[in-house]
Amino acid sequence: MDNEGNNLVIKGRTVLKCRGLAPMVAPVSWRGQSSCTPEEVNLAAVAAYSLKHPEVHRVAVIPYIKKAQALSKRKLKLFSAPWGSPKWMKKGGFIKSDYYQLWADYIIRFLDEYKKQGLHFWGLSPENEPVTPSLFGIEYPFNFVMWTPETMFKFVVEYLGPALSNNGYGDLLLMMLDDQRAFVPEWSEKLFTSELLKRFASGLAVHWYNDSMSNPDILTQFHDGNPDIFILYTEACHGPFSDPGPAVQLGSWERAESYVSSIIEAANSWATWSASDQPFPPSPKLREYATSFDVLNHWVSGWVDWNLVLDIKGGPNWANNVVDSPIIVNATADEFYKQPMFYGLGHFSKFIRAGSGRIDLQYDDNGLQGLETVAAIAPDGVITIVVQNRQEEGKRATFTDPIRGVISISVPPRSIHTIIYKG
Repeated sequence: MDNEGNNLVIKGRTVLKCRGLAPMVAPVSWRGQSSCTPEEVNLAAVAAYSLKHPEVHRVAVIPYIKKAQALSKRKLKLFSAPWGSPKWMKKGGFIKSDYYQLWADYIIRFLDEYKKQGLHFWGLSPENEPVTPSLFGIEYPFNFVMWTPETMFKFVVEYLGPALSNNGYGDLLLMMLDDQRAFVPEWSEKLFTSELLKRFASGLAVHWYNDSMSNPDILTQFHDGNPDIFILYTEACHGPFSDPGPAVQLGSWERAESYVSSIIEAANSWATWSASDQPFPPSPKLREYATSFDVLNHWVSGWVDWNLVLDIKGGPNWANNVVDSPIIVNATADEFYKQPMFYGLGHFSKFIRAGSGRIDLQYDDNGLQGLETVAAIAPDGVITIVVQNRQEEGKRATFTDPIRGVISISVPPRSIHTIIYKG
């Protein structure tokens, strides 16, 4: 959360190197290269690992995380995901099983070193986008490790999960998949049917990019089969891949609307709740993370942008994967710009507090009239309603609360609104 009250979650990716872990933290993606032979890499190398190398940790990451913590009025949650490993560890894009324990040990050492700096991670996924690289083959431009549900199961259950538990990180929330929504059914069937895996895995991480190619009901179906597992959208951004034109489109209202629509879709898959329902959320594991947002309507507990801030070109990025961001810095002019996306996200992150649950909106014969809506209630009874009108004509939205009465607002064309009142 910034000093304006917005909830913030910081995500980093880690690239394993012989002499260190270089975290891939937006907006700068750092590419790690292996400087060691297989013979040189053993547990002694893990023990010798230090955050002093590379400088990205000490200079470009940790001070900014601590500054964000100092500015936040609420607890800042950190989660991370490995991105790539040294090439010699892999065969055909997959980590060789002989190195599973070493890979887990490196992840533990990374957590240890950040812990020494006073930084504790809330969550972790075993790999960023383990499936997507297989769709691109040798043309995939980023660091990567591919995993199938079967190999990921083995790695988590036999290596990473026990390593986390045995080294004091048993309370860290492990999130599976961390890839596109279309992959959820297969990974759900092959992973979450195992109670053994659920001993270590608490959540499902999903990426936003190809949502238009899959039905959001996938998320509801996953929740119905795994009610104790939370769903978190861990990555999203706009760029040339999502719409034509330059990567950064200053002042783009359309991109803000797209974000808001996606979040409302996710939010409206939350089950309805009233004060008489006990307990809420449905399990203790979910209670702290139950802020629901379009994906809020499908049991999604949060939605994370890939980048907090980028430069005017949408970088820097070693692979020239330039994209847009809620905040853009113009270093030449010594200025920064808060984009419409920033304020669109704020309608949720600033006003729907952690621990809230979605409540049902029932419609009369006039229906929604094309408006997008989601409502949530906080533990103290404060009700928040977010309304978006993407149409070119104004509408009137009237909400009737059986206890508090009627709220009626004008919703101008192409506008976003938040209503807050004590229930």
